[in-house]
Amino acid sequence: MQTAISNSTLCASLSSNFTPVDITCPVTTATITPPSTQVCSTGSTVLTASAGASYQWSANAANATTQGALVGIGTYTVTVTAASGCTASASATITAKTFGLPSANGTLTLTEDCTENGWTIYSNGNQQVFAIEWQPTGSAYSNMIPKNNAQVSVSLDAANASNTNATEGTFSMKRYWNVLTGGYVLAGPVNVRFFYAAAEKTATATQASTFAGTVGQPTETPTWFKTVGTPFDPATSLTSGGITTAIALTDVNAAAAATLNGTLYAQFDGITSFSGGGYAAGVGLATTLPIQLLSFTGKKVDNSIALQWATESERNVRDFTLQKSADGVHFVDLATIASAKNANTTKRYVYTDLAPAMGNNYYRLTVNDLDGSVRQEGDIVTVRFDKKGEVAIYPNPTSGKLSVRFQSEQNGTANLRIFNVLGSIVKEHTTTFDKGENTFDLDLSDLPNGTYCLDMGQAQKYIFIKEQ
Repeated sequence: MQTAISNSTLCASLSSNFTPVDITCPVTTATITPPSTQVCSTGSTVLTASAGASYQWSANAANATTQGALVGIGTYTVTVTAASGCTASASATITAKTFGLPSANGTLTLTEDCTENGWTIYSNGNQQVFAIEWQPTGSAYSNMIPKNNAQVSVSLDAANASNTNATEGTFSMKRYWNVLTGGYVLAGPVNVRFFYAAAEKTATATQASTFAGTVGQPTETPTWFKTVGTPFDPATSLTSGGITTAIALTDVNAAAAATLNGTLYAQFDGITSFSGGGYAAGVGLATTLPIQLLSFTGKKVDNSIALQWATESERNVRDFTLQKSADGVHFVDLATIASAKNANTTKRYVYTDLAPAMGNNYYRLTVNDLDGSVRQEGDIVTVRFDKKGEVAIYPNPTSGKLSVRFQSEQNGTANLRIFNVLGSIVKEHTTTFDKGENTFDLDLSDLPNGTYCLDMGQAQKYIFIKEQ
């Protein structure tokens, strides 16, 4: 006899003997590398998610469906989907690097971090502490080679440096900078931003004022400065009468006292050579600098170059030697000009170079003191000299862009050809030009390093070098 079993009884029996199977998705977690990082305020980085069959990043990522996403500042989430259809999510946050002041004593060798609004920013890995505008707005010069070879450092000593005697003294701020360019000369002026604490600057002036009260001597006006030709080293650059081989700098940010991320900076425009610098104050009859050079400039006037310089004060200066160079490295004496010897008022000097060379002419000023010492004063001045009808090409060497400038007496068309050392044409360019001065740029970034000839026709050939 069969006993009927109801569906409910059967189900209850099966249920009591059923062992559930734990089915786990292959993907249980998702990771992002790096989980957090910092970039420049306009910079970007790549976030990489853990392996999966597909990816979906949040809408603010540039490429939202790939394993690696290009992202800027912000928080980003990725959903990783495995082949099984299982999903998991993870997030990462990108923050902006900020300017700051390292507090540990010592010298920091900085590295190039990024470029923002034309400024190349240098950092110690954690903080951005120095900036150079290698090609200021409107500048026709390229400083790519000095930039690529730049060694930038910022130092913080335990205390201000000083050198004193019974009647005079010099005091320099404990934070200072040095920039070396591997011997390469700047093709044109650059601008610099140096970050510091207001208390450091005040302490320097206070130290000088205290010493002045002790020795009964007047204080000299504190000033920003840079050395010329040699790095700044407080142990060797300071004398009781001033700072050797130094010129005064003007902080164009002094009035505004602008900050970046709350950090104060001094900005020096028109720097034409590199070395080092900082802030200093002096006491006594001497100035902080043995000579206060207000300016040293040059400009093309017809078929000559007019050079002018002005001093605010001079102490024991015998005369000036004006030197000239065709390459910015090897200089020869051009003229000797008598000085005022000792002066506390502005003195102005003028000299005309009647035989300038075609292309760049480099000038520097040497000061000869009554005690026989000789030092360079001021930065190197560069003046370009092109006669009417002549062609100027720059920068040379070039890292990619070559500018061509010339005067024409009529409108026309020019066919430019570039030859390599084997005589093969590697690039051609046709351009129209107008009556008067013309300037146009050639993109040579695709050419390998080497020596080339620019042929503009009518026997006008110009040698230039391409190098990175």
